[in-house]
Amino acid sequence: MNLLSTSHWIIDPVFTPFNNDGSINHDQIKNQVDLCKQVGINAIFVCGTTGECMSLTIAERKLIAELWKKYIDPSIKIIIHVGCQSLMDTKDLARHAQYIGVDGIAAVSPSYFKPSNIDGLVDYVKEVALCASEIPFYYYHFPGMTNVNISAYNFLKNASDVIPNLKGIKYTHIDMEDFSKCISFNNYKYDIWTGYGLTMGLPGMIMGSRGTFSYTYHALFFKKLIDEYKEKNISECAKIQHKMVELNSTIMEYGGLIAAKILYNRIIPCGNVRLPLNNNLNTTNDTNDTNDTNDINTLLYKHGTIFLSMNEFFENNEIPNLKLLWFKIY
Repeated sequence: MNLLSTSHWIIDPVFTPFNNDGSINHDQIKNQVDLCKQVGINAIFVCGTTGECMSLTIAERKLIAELWKKYIDPSIKIIIHVGCQSLMDTKDLARHAQYIGVDGIAAVSPSYFKPSNIDGLVDYVKEVALCASEIPFYYYHFPGMTNVNISAYNFLKNASDVIPNLKGIKYTHIDMEDFSKCISFNNYKYDIWTGYGLTMGLPGMIMGSRGTFSYTYHALFFKKLIDEYKEKNISECAKIQHKMVELNSTIMEYGGLIAAKILYNRIIPCGNVRLPLNNNLNTTNDTNDTNDTNDINTLLYKHGTIFLSMNEFFENNEIPNLKLLWFKIY
């Protein structure tokens, strides 16, 4: 298999836009679609972790899926995450996603009453996938969130013959041996996507991953990484990857998802995160004054400094797009 010739998607785990009262902001989804197209997103992952799936009602998740489907550009694929704590709710969302005509669905394992062995996991996923048997299904492997520590490779071995529409895995974990086995399983049959894009984008690409998850405002960096990789400029790729790790470290230092949404809100206002998440930045300072103006300004300064330093990887005709995003955020 020629891994350099394999197509590689940039997949955006889109934020859910909220109004000030916590309701869904219908109007912003069209703006989100426009931005995705502008920066070269290939696919969107709706109502995933970044979209705060477990903080949404079933009715809200159906509405959000319908709105993305309504406004999406034909060049961008839609994957709807349907995972819930209840199997019945998950199956309901899977049937709905197929009905509205999206390009695929994904589901994470339940994390409260969770499968204790491989048979339980495969049986659960099979029931969900077969509810939407006409479209591709992707297993969302995220043991850091679900605490379901069944290897994704073991899942593939046991699920591949019993789930006909199994298309691949969103792999959000750092077990490189397991990740490698998933990619090469059955002669590279399945689409294995790198969930931790900022830290594992280049390693995943080299190993044969067919997609990398990226916040919208980082997509231009991933596009450049893919272009350089196709040209076999591995040294340049490594430099880009090191910078993206720095971006990730800054976001994680200031609260992960909370910080990521604060940055996104500078481009398209999408409201606060929902409780039980709070909107205080989790900083490493020793004061109790979290999420004050100084914290936000420090986040913007640190992230913006790294962001702008990546100009060095772009040609002059590419820099205006990068600077346009920079000025919107900072």
